Amino acid sequence: MFASILAHAVYALLITRQNRRANGQGYAYDRRGAASKWYSRKMGLLGTVLLVFLVIHLRDFWYQLQFGHVPLDKDGQKDLYTLVVSVYHNGWYVLIYVLCMGALGYHLLHGFFSAARTLGFYNARYVSWVKIAGWIYSIGISAGFALIPLYIHFARL
Repeated sequence: MFASILAHAVYALLITRQNRRANGQGYAYDRRGAASKWYSRKMGLLGTVLLVFLVIHLRDFWYQLQFGHVPLDKDGQKDLYTLVVSVYHNGWYVLIYVLCMGALGYHLLHGFFSAARTLGFYNARYVSWVKIAGWIYSIGISAGFALIPLYIHFARL
């Protein structure tokens, strides 16, 4: 998974660089706002937010589990449950987590639509179904991830 995230980021940087060098000059009249959604134009920003989030998230969970001091449960195993609950009781962490899941939703939505275009499904015959499926997919994944810290924070487990 780490390799695929890294490859995705490197590929995005290469494509962006290639697009900027394509003709050597900017647009004379820029109307990208009329032709594309804001989240499509801000993939670099959304991707950077997600990368920073992943670093923080992995530090707080994976790194702590592997190298940090994690309490042990009654069987002598590392108690990941206690670690997760203690982190998600921090309101700022939960707020940042939920906002980053919003960024993830828009990032996934753009990726879903781009993949549909690449595969030839984003045409007059299927476009309405692709849009519905893309929104369901993106909201489902991002909301599903966001519900975990929200539930733990507000249920006071």
